[in-house]
Amino acid sequence: MELDIKPLSDSNEIEIHVTFRLPRGGDLEGSTSFLQIEAALAQKLNEIGSDTTKHLLGDHDSKGESLQCAEGQVWTSKGRAKRIIETAYGPVLVFCHVYQTSAGGVTRVPLAERARLVGSATPRMARMVAAKLAQMNCSAVARDMEESHLRPMSPSFAQDLGQAVAALATVRCDLPEWRPLSQCSEVATVSVGLDGAHLNTRRDGWRQGMAGTIALYDAKGERLETLYVGGGPGETPPAGKTTFLSRLDELTLRVRECYPQAQVVGLSDGAVDLQKYLASHTDDYLLDFHHAAEHLSRAALAFAPDGRADAPEALAWAAEQRRVLRDVSGGAWQVLALLRERLRPNGKGAKNRSEGKAGSKRAALSKAARAAVLSVETYFSNHISHMDYAGWQQRQLPIGSGVTEAACKTLIKQRLCQSGMRWSIAASDALITLRALYLTPTLWDHFWTQNDKPSPACL
Repeated sequence: MELDIKPLSDSNEIEIHVTFRLPRGGDLEGSTSFLQIEAALAQKLNEIGSDTTKHLLGDHDSKGESLQCAEGQVWTSKGRAKRIIETAYGPVLVFCHVYQTSAGGVTRVPLAERARLVGSATPRMARMVAAKLAQMNCSAVARDMEESHLRPMSPSFAQDLGQAVAALATVRCDLPEWRPLSQCSEVATVSVGLDGAHLNTRRDGWRQGMAGTIALYDAKGERLETLYVGGGPGETPPAGKTTFLSRLDELTLRVRECYPQAQVVGLSDGAVDLQKYLASHTDDYLLDFHHAAEHLSRAALAFAPDGRADAPEALAWAAEQRRVLRDVSGGAWQVLALLRERLRPNGKGAKNRSEGKAGSKRAALSKAARAAVLSVETYFSNHISHMDYAGWQQRQLPIGSGVTEAACKTLIKQRLCQSGMRWSIAASDALITLRALYLTPTLWDHFWTQNDKPSPACL
């Protein structure tokens, strides 16, 4: 293959002339299959990409002159050193200047800083591998790179590169310059939710990772867009959760700035710590309807003649009370009154069509049934001020935390809880961060745009 790369004098561009041969195939004797022709072409294109990238990397190196950084330090070249750069087309060998101050110590490589390398990888290579790693395991990433791009690499390199990208994401994703896709006039409601999901760690067994969502809704209650925030277990439980909440705070604040007219509401399953967080960070808070309905179903056995939870009477009672809870104004109070009435010794049923005749006596509750009803009654009493489902529906607000529940699966379970997976704390923290970023396309693009900007501290 002959490759000629020439800089153009009248523009900041290069001109590439390349000549190479490929088999023709077709009906000729001894012809090559088209699959082999495609593979040969892809290999040649990789060679062109590698050689061209190597040439362009050279343009980003210094010429060996002394350099002064923003802090005023003077850095002097110690000469050129050999370095292998991993590109999207294959590894390339370059010789680049290495700098150090007169005091010695840390060395710096202008080429790496100016080209925005991530570790030993070019930005495009880092983005490709990180995107794949957010979706599949390291071995699958390595196989996909070789199968799809004829670009061999080791699984360990994919993991190391993914962790490097995740580390950069915590410092280079500058939110004040980012905004979601939805237009300001479209968004009427912002719903914030958070929940935990467990993953298996090598050191501590099952630990909790965190998933957060910020869902944007229009005035009709239709979801427009979902933003994801993730956090790993951390070295200690408080550290992991604290880092996650800090990220969620930052993203929520930025969303408020983008949509100042929108009402910010919170939805959760009622866990005390989650409820406390949402109550202090949103305009209004609601207990997830489906969790409330699930608790309600546990009391159904107390309203069946034979005390069985799967009896037709119990199922009918549960269905009716779910309807009342969801659709009737003050429905939670009606259900709570019914539960309290049933707890009275030899109590009479309230006036409710699922009860039969008003005033008819029911059999005394068994110990198990009483415990079930008392548990549900306590649950409703504790959350009654956050169960106005009919009112929220009238205002076109969401009443279910399904978006957040799904995020636990999408963000953590699908990727980190596959068969046989056990994680180091560092790897799980990095991957959850990476996956949350990838699942939010505007944040993913914004991060790479930010990373592509030269830092004022570059040599």
